[in-house]
Amino acid sequence: MNHSKLIDKLAKLDIDRRSIAWITSYLSNRTFCVKVNNSFSRCGPCPSGVPQGSRIGPILFCIFILDIKYNFPTAITHKLYADDLKLYSFSNTIDERKQIQDAIHGVSLWCEVNDMLISVPKCAVLCSKDPHEYILNGEPIPVASSMRDLGITITPDLDFNLHITQTIQSATLVCNTIFRCFIIKNPDFYLNLYETLVLPKRTYCSEVWRPYLKKRIDAIERVKSKFERRVSLRCNVDRS
Repeated sequence: MNHSKLIDKLAKLDIDRRSIAWITSYLSNRTFCVKVNNSFSRCGPCPSGVPQGSRIGPILFCIFILDIKYNFPTAITHKLYADDLKLYSFSNTIDERKQIQDAIHGVSLWCEVNDMLISVPKCAVLCSKDPHEYILNGEPIPVASSMRDLGITITPDLDFNLHITQTIQSATLVCNTIFRCFIIKNPDFYLNLYETLVLPKRTYCSEVWRPYLKKRIDAIERVKSKFERRVSLRCNVDRS
């Protein structure tokens, strides 16, 4: 994120001069070095980026990429979360596919103008029909059968069966790890661990992938049932 380009964008948003001056001072004269084991490299100037962990960093980045949307055709819908960008539209006709390609080219052009790099291998095409080859920076974008996006596994048909299967496997693995690591006769101890480590996996973004088939719901509930049964056996208490 080029500092000078960021300051220009702040000015175009009519942000007051004092705030821009403060941000300019905050970003200026910063240096960085690289640590390998216990050795440090020489310090060098840092004319781009923001300090990691800073509260204002995410805000400045969002402002910096705010104008990327003006590079897309109006028929293309986009979703942007930090540096994760999704472009989607119908691709049934040649014109519709061309608009998607134009949007991809718009991303490439914006990155070039704003001194940003984009990794083609980290991009993917999801298509419910025969996939079309799209080009980014002279390279074909890989076609994927699924893509993990913000913790959710997305497939072209949006049925989320793969994500549900992965969620069950992950939750089961955590349950097994709990019983391997602890030998305690207090059932409340295990229930607290379940609520802390397992339950979030079952509920994370469940509004998106919420199952509607009985077999999927039963499969998810079996994770809890097996855990309760193992707790009752381990602690020699009634399951209820």
